[in-house]
Amino acid sequence: MERSVTPRSLPAIFAGLALSASAFTAAAAGPELLANGGFENIQSSWSVSSWSYTDFFPYKGNYSLLNDCAFAACLNPTMGAQASQEVATVAGQTYRLSFYYRTTSTSNSPFELQALISNGTPIGGGAGTCSGSCVFQTETGTTTWTQVTRTYVATSSTTRITFLGRNDLQYLYIDDVSFTLEPAPATVPTLTEWAMILMGMALAGAAALTLNRRRQVR
Repeated sequence: MERSVTPRSLPAIFAGLALSASAFTAAAAGPELLANGGFENIQSSWSVSSWSYTDFFPYKGNYSLLNDCAFAACLNPTMGAQASQEVATVAGQTYRLSFYYRTTSTSNSPFELQALISNGTPIGGGAGTCSGSCVFQTETGTTTWTQVTRTYVATSSTTRITFLGRNDLQYLYIDDVSFTLEPAPATVPTLTEWAMILMGMALAGAAALTLNRRRQVR
């Protein structure tokens, strides 16, 4: 008849493994800061001028944002074709802006999209120039949704995200805009942490060996 053995060493195994993994834990990304980043709530949260909500070619859901401005003046950072929103931030923290864009043609004459991040009124160089608050600029059309990701270190308690665009001969769309706190990178273990990792692995190994021996007892 086999002898029943209670695996009392299992808690030690789990404790050892948890101790080993603790040094590699990294901070998770923060919550979404932008409201209505997918433009599903019509005319909500965004301040728009020469942009409009549309159900044509959404990347996700039912709607995207369409730019319907022509000429170089559309790229004026204060008077041009804007879609903007302000969010609360912490100065010195790093944030990640992500969005998707596409056009109805690969023709590049003329077309331009700029993304600006600022702590107030954005500053830009106008058409064809990505300077000042500008973090992304393209004049290359694409008929497939293309993702853009940029990081930004906040300088104030309020940050403004602004999109400028022109599409003289085609249509420009953006969708699925996101602005979140950038996750902290995983830290390199110190000598003390390496010692804890090795100790945890040793505890786990010893507990597993003990459990195996007990299971062999009849």
